[in-house]
Amino acid sequence: MHIVLLFAFIPLLNAARLDLKDLLRSSRRCHQEETAGDMKLQRLRAFNETGLRMLREGADFPLVTSFVETDTATELPLEWRSRLKIARKLGEGSFGKVYKCKVLCTNTKSYVTVKFIEGKSSMVKREIKLLKEMSGVSDFCASAIGSPSSIETATGYWIMMPLMNSGELQDLLLQCEASACRNCSGSRNCWSKLGAPYTTPYMLALFLDVVRGVRAFHEKTGYLHADLKPENVMINCQADGCFAAVIDLGLACDPRKPRQCGRRGTPGYVAPEVWNDDPHSGRLPSRDVWALGAILYEVVYSHLPPFYADRNGSKATAYNPHHDPNIPQPPKAIDELVIQMLEPDFERRPNITAIEARLEAIIYDTTDWRARNMVSESPSERG
Repeated sequence: MHIVLLFAFIPLLNAARLDLKDLLRSSRRCHQEETAGDMKLQRLRAFNETGLRMLREGADFPLVTSFVETDTATELPLEWRSRLKIARKLGEGSFGKVYKCKVLCTNTKSYVTVKFIEGKSSMVKREIKLLKEMSGVSDFCASAIGSPSSIETATGYWIMMPLMNSGELQDLLLQCEASACRNCSGSRNCWSKLGAPYTTPYMLALFLDVVRGVRAFHEKTGYLHADLKPENVMINCQADGCFAAVIDLGLACDPRKPRQCGRRGTPGYVAPEVWNDDPHSGRLPSRDVWALGAILYEVVYSHLPPFYADRNGSKATAYNPHHDPNIPQPPKAIDELVIQMLEPDFERRPNITAIEARLEAIIYDTTDWRARNMVSESPSERG
């Protein structure tokens, strides 16, 4: 299988952690970015509660991220230097870097991901705690590996994670956007036009992995992810056998703690009740369900959601999937699932377990044997 990686790095920080001064300095460019022609799929910033509140109030922050690449030499922490060697840098953001590292003293070519997170804020410490807690829980959600799995230095933390070798779900969506994949009848993506192994059922099976990763994260930690988007889904492939995993737990929040799960996330994937700062509904898994619905929308349809890159929440809060012209009529089972996940009333959205069951049934109802097998196969069985 040949994958052309348009963004061959793991997203770091998340712009949510970007200093607001940096956002203000670049805000004068944002309108130019968003109004130049038809909206295209882009790499969007995530925002913490302060940033999202300011957007809701009319702040002029840019929504599109940018990354800086440098060639400065980097040394791993002393404890890892005899065991790991940096092969190449995968990505760099304002608050950290991600590296592909070769595991030394093994008979096979084994690699891991090593991420350096600058700073020692409570958010950084919480992310490391959650990555460690997810260790060994699910291949479909990011986790820490190794011993030690993280190392504290004077300037931040290093953490070791499994390597996902085939880029982001965002990369596949961008390939689809740039190809005949989008030139189909009925407003649907024709994934088979990307070539084997891609088909719509195959992509739904990868999305099922994402749903399972979110469910595992909810059940194990009790936290909400709060920043689900295509950039935070990584793909790993061995030949034609691929699986997907949820990454980046930096904005995850504990709904058991008052006010921790307020406005946060990436515009275009923030649920309407979160934009409205509802103190009750923002603490429910239904906010992650809505974000998953936005991702599924991009996987299934050849148009971006009407609320994509929603600057201040006005589009998300006004959106009604029952009146969306991009969703074909009469709806098929997958269309009905999208509509239910993007239901404006958070109490009427299906829960994660129900979504998983619906996806399994939809995939089993196809003739794509590869996708059908993926429903019951573990990642190791797919390779």
